[in-house]
Amino acid sequence: MNSEASPQIEKQLEALNLKRNAVERKIGRKLIRPASDKASEIAMHRALAIKPYVDECVKKGADSLRKVAKCLTDKRIKTPSGSLIWNVGNAQTLYKQLKKIDA
Repeated sequence: MNSEASPQIEKQLEALNLKRNAVERKIGRKLIRPASDKASEIAMHRALAIKPYVDECVKKGADSLRKVAKCLTDKRIKTPSGSLIWNVGNAQTLYKQLKKIDA
């Protein structure tokens, strides 16, 4: 797999970001709010789109959330908020989404 996000994945992630932004505008962005079903669905689709990159990072030795975050940053995969810099919290949330999918 290419070390940077493929154009197809980039388009898919951008579309999911646009949907997330529309959902947030519709329900009103608040500091703390329960996730709507639509927002949760978008988050799960996003997690599935990023999973191949996470798997590649793990195969290359990323054995902690910090290392996964650094690997995704190095691959220039955008976070859900659109940043190119991943942190441990972003990686942890991603793993939680993937765990929900596997359950």
